[in-house]
Amino acid sequence: MPIGKESHVYLKFDNEMKNDPLYMNCMQGFIVLSCLIAVSVNFSTFLVIGTTSPVTYQVLGHLKTCLVLSFGYTLLHDPFTLRNILGILIAIFGMALYSYFSVREGKKKSANDALPVPQFLNFPILQ
Repeated sequence: MPIGKESHVYLKFDNEMKNDPLYMNCMQGFIVLSCLIAVSVNFSTFLVIGTTSPVTYQVLGHLKTCLVLSFGYTLLHDPFTLRNILGILIAIFGMALYSYFSVREGKKKSANDALPVPQFLNFPILQ
């Protein structure tokens, strides 16, 4: 398949840029930065799941999606449809319900879990 004139101009420009050491160093820097960000994302995922639960991780993922859509609208002027707005509102409502019941369950557990009394404190001599 023949390459068009426009494509050929861009390919020639790319070949010239690849020989530039500054361009290559910049690209290598971006590749290393991308790897570091990916490792950080994986590590934070591990910490979130280890500290909370997989369900909480999914809820955070939905929050991230809502934020991406909102920032896309705000910064890039990406148009919102009624479907987008309704989806974001349902997701936020679900996150609020999950948070409410999660906190409520945590309070019940902390109230029911009394500190265990060591056996040596139950001896009649010490009382």
